[in-house]
Amino acid sequence: MQNTTLNLRRRIATCLIAAIAVAALWTVVEPAISGGANNDTNLAPDNNLILDQTLTTSFQGVTHPWKQVTLKSPLDAVLLELDAKEGKYVKEGQIVAKLDDRVQIAILESAKHNAKGDAEVRRQTLLTEESKIQYERMKLLHTTGSAQEWEVRQAKVQYEAQTAATEAAQHQKRGAELNQVLEKERLDRYVIEAPFDGVIVRVATEKGATLNQTDPIVQLVSVTTLKAHIDVPTKELWGKLKKGETYTLQALQPVNAPVKAKLVFIEPLVNAAGGTFRCVFEIENQDEKLPAGFGVRLDLDSE
Repeated sequence: MQNTTLNLRRRIATCLIAAIAVAALWTVVEPAISGGANNDTNLAPDNNLILDQTLTTSFQGVTHPWKQVTLKSPLDAVLLELDAKEGKYVKEGQIVAKLDDRVQIAILESAKHNAKGDAEVRRQTLLTEESKIQYERMKLLHTTGSAQEWEVRQAKVQYEAQTAATEAAQHQKRGAELNQVLEKERLDRYVIEAPFDGVIVRVATEKGATLNQTDPIVQLVSVTTLKAHIDVPTKELWGKLKKGETYTLQALQPVNAPVKAKLVFIEPLVNAAGGTFRCVFEIENQDEKLPAGFGVRLDLDSE
């Protein structure tokens, strides 16, 4: 009797556990089943897709100076002069910095001296003329029987050897003249000039600094013209944008105004993965009121 009661209790406990498990499962399954009648949550991805498609009707880029360069030290040297400060306007060809060139000046002077010297060429030329006279005389004596054949050959060899010596002296002088040109070109490298009209925006060193080759000295930019690179969709715009045409770009912060831009380049390479191609626009900025670096947007609807 006692065993029967115990077995009955175990069966009741097992049934209760099963019932609890079924109830828990139903709480998970029931919202999914009832959601079939109202699938608003399933619409969320479609809404996002529509939003993305709306955004792709405009394409953004960033403006850059049309000309921008960092002037670096062309060699290892001490910075002797630095005529640069941030915000300074410089003209093309204006000297911005000068390296210590005193040793190179001495080398150039030595090269000039060597190039001017022609004493060796004159000496060898005189010897060549004399050996030619001796050779011609031996040939004449040989015709009269007053000179042996070996004497004629010896005179000929001396003449040809002296001719070669004269040519060597002339080549050596030409080499000295070319070396002078080379040393002059090397001296010119000690002077750093502005390659175009622009404004110095960075000064990376100071007068008296010991520079290594390729160390930056100043950064120069010209913002009289700006350029903007924009990747536009191939499907919608390939063949529709025309090089040389003027388009309206919406300038973003801090300009916040439409600007006219000329399409100057259409890249002939298409980005297959992104479905875009690159366009370069040119924005005139002669009064330099626009800063470089602001964003621009090309709106398809406006075009």
